[in-house]
Amino acid sequence: MKKAMKKCEHLETIAKGFASKRRIAVLSLLARRGAADVETIAEALDLGYKSTSEHLRKMYIAGLIEKEGDGYYVMHSLTPRGTQVLRFLKRIR
Repeated sequence: MKKAMKKCEHLETIAKGFASKRRIAVLSLLARRGAADVETIAEALDLGYKSTSEHLRKMYIAGLIEKEGDGYYVMHSLTPRGTQVLRFLKRIR
């Protein structure tokens, strides 16, 4: 039973990673652009910097995005899981 609960907890973390219209918008933006820093994402979606950072943090924990340092900036891009989630969301639309 513990193993089943662990799997459910893992799925819950993933679901929380995209359980927001703003996070879905971030996934879509990253799918179009390939990669972007926090400021670019915030400006493109008309979100606050802190709010955007928090959304990205939750998406990173869920394994939907990855981060890569690019000098001063940290670039965010979709992981294979993030791409799968976006495809799933488009199918159930």
